[in-house]
Formats: sequence, structure tokens, C-alpha cells
Amino acid sequence: MAAELLSKKTRGNIPVIGWIEGPLAEACDLTGMENMMMQLMMDPDFANRLMDKCMVTAKEFAKAQIENGCLIIGMGDAVCSQIDTDTYNFYVRDRHRELIEYIHGLGGKIKLHICGDTTHLLPSYKDFNLDILDLDWQVDISEARRILGENVIFAGNINPVTIQNITRDEVFEMCRLLVEKHKNERYMLSAGCEITALTPPENLKAMSDATVF
Repeated sequence: MAAELLSKKTRGNIPVIGWIEGPLAEACDLTGMENMMMQLMMDPDFANRLMDKCMVTAKEFAKAQIENGCLIIGMGDAVCSQIDTDTYNFYVRDRHRELIEYIHGLGGKIKLHICGDTTHLLPSYKDFNLDILDLDWQVDISEARRILGENVIFAGNINPVTIQNITRDEVFEMCRLLVEKHKNERYMLSAGCEITALTPPENLKAMSDATVF
């Protein structure tokens, strides 16, 4: 598989990151987002059974990736930014915790990605023992640090459309200021979500250049 090939080629010098879908995102993929949102309100038994099946798949896929050389597993559950705290805590929080503990038990690190405004969910992550947490551009890094403490690495939190649309020099200055602000923390400069296909290559290079003092 791809992870095994990358692991052999990089010889352990570069961490290979795998990926799984979180239980709610995978359930939405299977049933359609609108339908799954309705099931959360109208049929909790169905919602729980489906997410339990998604958990089995996520664990098996994470295990296969770690066994083939992935050192970090990213877990994406982006739809969670669209639900309220109580719904997240009732349906998803314990499942996320279970997956994180499972991946740690296999010797892997975890990178949680829930794009969008997750400010209301941050207190729910407090006992997750996260290694890396992606923060989208709507989330204030300082507030996240206040809630989650010093141990977790924050990745973010630049709007990817901004990286696409502004000039190379503007990208550099924006990134330089972020790095300067958080240089004494566990921080990883990145966009809050996927870089767009239309982003000029020189803008990506500017992001890298901004990390070098």
C-alpha cells in the first residue's frame, strides 16, 4: 500500500500521516448529510448502530495504516462543527475518545481535524490526550490554548481561501506574524483546512519561508 511504500522511501526520516474518517462524517457519507442529521434527532438507535459500524471500519483502517508505516493518523470528522455541544457530547465525544485511545494503543499519534468553527467543542476535547489538533480560521488559537493547555500541538489557523487570493508577500507577512506570536508554544503553521487547487505555488513557498528565522 501507499503508506508502506512511503515509509520505505523516507526511511523513518519523515513521518507518514494516514487518515480515517470519524464516525459521524462516515455515517453522513453513507446516508447523506441531511438524512443523518435527521436521524440524530428522530432515530437515535439507528444513528448509534450506524456509527458503531463506522467505528469498526475506522479502527481496522487505522490499524492497517500503522502496521504499514504510518506514524500519525489523521481523523477527520468535519461535520461535527455543524452540531451543537450537547449533540456532540451525546453521540460523538466518547467515540472520538475511543478511537484516539485505540490509535495510541497501537503506538500511533493522532491528529484531529474538524474544520469550521469548533470553539463550542473545545471543552469536550479536554481529556482526549490529543497529539495534534487542527484549528480552522474561525477558532482563536489563544482561546484554544487557554482551554486545552500546553501539551497539544495546534495546527492552523489560516483561511485557505485567503492563501489563494492574496499576494505572495501578504502570505509571507501573515504567516511570519503567526509564527512569531506562537513561537514559544507547540504550534504548527498550516491552513485551517485543505489548500485550494488554485493556490499559486509561490504562496505555498511563502508559508514555508515564513517559518525560517
